[in-house]
Amino acid sequence: MKTFTWLTILAGAASAYFGIYDRQSSVALELVELETRLGTPLWAICGVSAALSIGLQIVRSALKPAPQNRRRNFDRTRSHQPSAPQEPTGGTWLEVAISSAKMIPFPSGARLTHNNHGTVPFDLHLEHAPPERCRRAVTLLAEWVGTIPLPARLRIHFKNCPEGGSPRHHQVAGALATVMPRSEFKVTSGLDSVDIMFLHPDPRWASEDAGT
Repeated sequence: MKTFTWLTILAGAASAYFGIYDRQSSVALELVELETRLGTPLWAICGVSAALSIGLQIVRSALKPAPQNRRRNFDRTRSHQPSAPQEPTGGTWLEVAISSAKMIPFPSGARLTHNNHGTVPFDLHLEHAPPERCRRAVTLLAEWVGTIPLPARLRIHFKNCPEGGSPRHHQVAGALATVMPRSEFKVTSGLDSVDIMFLHPDPRWASEDAGT
């Protein structure tokens, strides 16, 4: 549409020049003859056509809906709004914690077990795992702990696992420090295990329901 408008404007200007100012050249004479047959100056026809084209463009622009723009702005506004906290679904808080524990992608030689009784609800067992694999498993455990109500204790067992470059309890503490301040937990080392004690556990673990 814009191309047609510009063409009619240029054609009108050219016809006005030849028909009004020139009138001597062969082009002007042919143009005068054509306008005589049409009964109207060609520049006037071009001017009216250009005006109609411009008016049509203005009307279409004013009436054109913009649902995509409005939807895009709405989505952008909604994306910046904080999400409302959601309650765990699929069972009690303990069932959700146990279900999420089963979904941890532990490497080979690592497994997490749940204890129904006692002060240590979960044990991480590492068997025949080299140091790098142990660090990976402990890091995954630490990330998972940050998503559940904190228990009072956790225990990590090392069975036939070669020692790494640093003591095992230092490795465990370093992994936990990636998800919580070091002031929130205490790590102690045993013969073939490392115990983690959380200083501010969730009181739900001390309830009678935690063992069921």
